[in-house]
Amino acid sequence: FPVTIQLLTWAHSQKEGLQTHIQHTCITNIIEQIINVFVSIAQNKSILLLHDYTSPVYIQADPNQIHILFQNLIANALKFTDAGGIIHISYTFDNEKVSITVKDDGVGMSQEKLQKLFQESGKQISTIGTNNEKGLGIGLTLVKQFADLNHAHISVVSQEQQGTTFIVTFPLGHEA
Repeated sequence: FPVTIQLLTWAHSQKEGLQTHIQHTCITNIIEQIINVFVSIAQNKSILLLHDYTSPVYIQADPNQIHILFQNLIANALKFTDAGGIIHISYTFDNEKVSITVKDDGVGMSQEKLQKLFQESGKQISTIGTNNEKGLGIGLTLVKQFADLNHAHISVVSQEQQGTTFIVTFPLGHEA
């Protein structure tokens, strides 16, 4: 189901040109929705999914695009984390920005793969997950595209067998 939405969104954006509707968005609610979809996969792999926040966090972004962005990051973290692992989603703030971190203790990536991460898509970038999960290799291309369209900065730190950390930084929204 999540892959179908990604493919339809990507295909539509390629045909029509993607429309971005920036608005006041509660990112903690979006991430809770994503976690609820993935909770059974996490339980089946004995992975602990931690979502660490004390109050709702708001950003200025397109909620549909951001949903797909974080759905991809969390799905990849699940895909590349071994049984018994941990995925930790957390927030850091300054006066104008919020950074959302998705950190796993999974298999990590080589420096060579990191350099290709947002430039290539398809079979040349796709990798089999820790439970033989297959991918299409378009997820991180969408992540980068949606980050750019939403004025967000995305960075990644990874080392083989040490896990991967994605940090997405957005303009900070204010509580309604």
